[in-house]
Amino acid sequence: MAKGIDPRVVKRQQQIEENEKRIKERERKANDITFKELCYKYIEEYSKIYTTNWKEYADRVHNLCTSIIRKKDK
Repeated sequence: MAKGIDPRVVKRQQQIEENEKRIKERERKANDITFKELCYKYIEEYSKIYTTNWKEYADRVHNLCTSIIRKKDK
């Protein structure tokens, strides 16, 4: 045992530092977005855009068909 240094205290201090590092790493990972979450967000946003475009397209087709039918009936 070195003069005035208790190995148990040193080991305990190292364990405390390692635990703090693990906790910080867990917190960092908890705040990071996972690939799966990123995929879900992308799919959700894409589906909103696709649905909006599909509705607009359906409205255009409906209007076109309506005008064609009216011309045919005349």
